Amino acid sequence: MDLPKYQTGFALILFIVGLFITSASIVGGAFYLKANHPSLVNKLSSIPKHKPITPKSQPGVTQIKKDPTPPLLPPGLDQKFVSAQNNFSFKLFQELVKVDSLKNIFISPSGISLALSMVYQGALDQTKDALTQTLNIQDIFKEDLNKNNQDLLNILKSTDPKVEISVANSIWGKKDIKFNQDFIDTNQKYYQAQVKNLDFTQPNAAATINNWVKENTKNKIAQIVSSPFPKNTVLYLINAVYFKGIWTKEFDKKLTKDQDFTAANKLKKQHPMMEQKGTFKYLENDDFQAIDLPYGQEGRFSMYLFLPKYGLKQFTATLSAQSWNGWMEEFRETEGTIILPKFKMEYEKELKNPLINLGMGIAFGAKANFDNLAKDIYLSTVKQKTYIEVSEEGINASGVSSMQTPDKAAKPFSIQINKPFFFAVRDNRLETILFMGIINDPKLT
Repeated sequence: MDLPKYQTGFALILFIVGLFITSASIVGGAFYLKANHPSLVNKLSSIPKHKPITPKSQPGVTQIKKDPTPPLLPPGLDQKFVSAQNNFSFKLFQELVKVDSLKNIFISPSGISLALSMVYQGALDQTKDALTQTLNIQDIFKEDLNKNNQDLLNILKSTDPKVEISVANSIWGKKDIKFNQDFIDTNQKYYQAQVKNLDFTQPNAAATINNWVKENTKNKIAQIVSSPFPKNTVLYLINAVYFKGIWTKEFDKKLTKDQDFTAANKLKKQHPMMEQKGTFKYLENDDFQAIDLPYGQEGRFSMYLFLPKYGLKQFTATLSAQSWNGWMEEFRETEGTIILPKFKMEYEKELKNPLINLGMGIAFGAKANFDNLAKDIYLSTVKQKTYIEVSEEGINASGVSSMQTPDKAAKPFSIQINKPFFFAVRDNRLETILFMGIINDPKLT
């Protein structure tokens, strides 16, 4: 008897995890596949078996940190690729704001984009079209997408001793299950993915994956999967992004004091607020105030803080690659004062519905076609887990400040971030957004 279609297939699940501290870190993501019917596992035996990678070889762990020798960089990423990434980031973020508008949100869109690009390698037909639409890559050939992501991983290196960033990808396949060799080869070549076979029935299987996540997030994210695995799970795909940056100019802890913060629920509370004066890249218009707080000695990475004048939800609705690029051109060196809350936050979110709203619905059902990965595969869950901490830590940067030329015609500014705000961490060299979030109610626990 033929099995009903809805009972057949494998489920692919993605977890996104992220971490940010003033020394900031972020991690990003895991997919897993499960068989809905045990007999279907045998169908995979016809797919060419890849050669397992031993633990010693780990090509998927891209440890990017404090490299004293500047990397030999390609001319740069394709502007269409950068725009596609940023558009995807803002569209996904706006979907989250729709359901969590009064909550704190923090995501690593670059991690999500990388993980979805890895899964994209296995998609065919309408499923491929759906991922293409969601990632906004209609004008980018698959080969160009892979090459740009490969360049992104290579360029995401910091020669700044005060900034550390690493990206790691891994694929964990159930022992004795065979996957399409082209899918494995592409992810190893372009996404530097570590590929491992693992006995999912063993009690320590979850610990093995969690230890990899823990290692690649500097012990900040301890768990992404748990035992027992969902029934008939056959594959996990995990992406991890770690970022640690020290402020170019530190906040003096002696100036930190409790002040009023008006949360999204309109209630005021006393909260520790950091303060410093200096010359910063600053932007103000009819809709918001914004400031660029750089990391490290080179200023390649920055946190951009936006304080809306008419509400956070109204501001986030204006976010797009076009508006963002315009704003980036308008920042000017200006003298002034910033008051910013200290905060910590953990955020965990199921992303299935937001991605369905962006056009990926077919990928989550029985009609999904991921045959270039394995037969009868569908995407089951996409989940993100993130952590952020912002505090005073920084370095004295007299060398950097001496290079700043404030706009003498501009009046000194004062930006007091004492109500809900938006923030993003950007690689100013690549023009890509690594992380973004909103704080409606800052907390320290």
